[in-house]
Amino acid sequence: MNYGSNFLFKFLCFVCSMAAFWCAGSIVFAAERIERFEVGLRMLPDASLEVTETINYNFGDAMRHGIYRSIPYRYRTNVGNVRIKISNIEVFGANLLSLPYDTSKIGRNVRIKIGDPSKFVSGLETYIIRYTVRDAINFFATHDELYWNVTGNEWNVPIESSSATVTLPRRIITEDIRTA
Repeated sequence: MNYGSNFLFKFLCFVCSMAAFWCAGSIVFAAERIERFEVGLRMLPDASLEVTETINYNFGDAMRHGIYRSIPYRYRTNVGNVRIKISNIEVFGANLLSLPYDTSKIGRNVRIKIGDPSKFVSGLETYIIRYTVRDAINFFATHDELYWNVTGNEWNVPIESSSATVTLPRRIITEDIRTA
């Protein structure tokens, strides 16, 4: 191989590898995902919960009408079957304007279908979902338990970051709180 063809070969390899790197980066960037899933759980004196979820959903280049949020309302724990009641559902966008939604029960989940069927969205969208939950606290002789699946298990996209904050109705000694 002479110098010219060797240089051309290396140059073409470089260009191809850069193109592959750029395409792979674009695909990852364009893929749908939840960038941030924040949940606030405020326990009320009657042991019900006020839940506020803020979901930063990145549709990437996809054109969708919105998202589906599935919340488990029936599930099994090591102490038996649990059934919670979900009510007072509200859905907002980042601007705190109400968004259209429908609810249904599918299997063990309450499914909230969020979005306008006549409008497409893409890129980063923020969804704020508020609702009340009754019967989410399990009472035992030695302790009370909040068992909560923060994000649910029904997402078809990766969740990059999630967090939950629990606010109790009264001050509790830190040593009396256990988490798992």
